[in-house]
Amino acid sequence: MIYVEAPETSGIDVAHLSSPIATLGCYDGHCSHKHAPDWTRIPIGVPFDIRQPCHSIANVFSEIAMWPENTAVLHVLICSQIITSHLAPTQPKLTPMMMEWAYAVSVSPFMQHRMTSVS
Repeated sequence: MIYVEAPETSGIDVAHLSSPIATLGCYDGHCSHKHAPDWTRIPIGVPFDIRQPCHSIANVFSEIAMWPENTAVLHVLICSQIITSHLAPTQPKLTPMMMEWAYAVSVSPFMQHRMTSVS
């Protein structure tokens, strides 16, 4: 699972400082299996940081939003809160929320300034 927390100083709208929680990969099997990916051995509940520029992680979220692991989600995790599947079927699922977050981050004034000052 992955989620993004942007610092308040990033200039991104406060409503989008935290992304929805998404799935980066699934593995059917036990972590002790010799062909298990290394990430399966990360202890449950142990967070770690991956530092990436906002535009890079927005691109990643746009791409993985369409992965089956994320399109099939029946509940949405946001900011450590769970919205369960017994809500009305009109509630947004994970993929649209991921796309909205990626778009909001990519069009933020901070990102527009960074993109124009780099070129």
